[in-house]
Amino acid sequence: MDSVSAQELTGFAVEYGDTFKEWKVIPADVEINLGELNLSWPHKLEWNDWEYQLDGRFGSIRQKWINRPDEWELIDGEYIVSIKNQWRGDLTIWKIKCDDYTLRFESKYSNLTEEWTLAT
Repeated sequence: MDSVSAQELTGFAVEYGDTFKEWKVIPADVEINLGELNLSWPHKLEWNDWEYQLDGRFGSIRQKWINRPDEWELIDGEYIVSIKNQWRGDLTIWKIKCDDYTLRFESKYSNLTEEWTLAT
């Protein structure tokens, strides 16, 4: 699997303060535009289908099953990345898997989802 060039990521932010339809990726070096995440159908307000651009790569992120916000797929050309809860119904720990690579993305505190950590 190809990788995104190494950039220190500090977070995500909404593009405009009054809507959650468009997001920008914020690297540590604010002079770099690392990417964007946008609703695929913003006029429908369907939150289960997104398009992204990250460091020159393009793809989509979609909820795998209707009415199941705990399982998603990221599709990037020939790759399909599975994104799902470690335990169904618990939105504080996510497993991200593609081929033989697996990452765990979990909230730093079990009762707050403002801060997250990434583990391999």
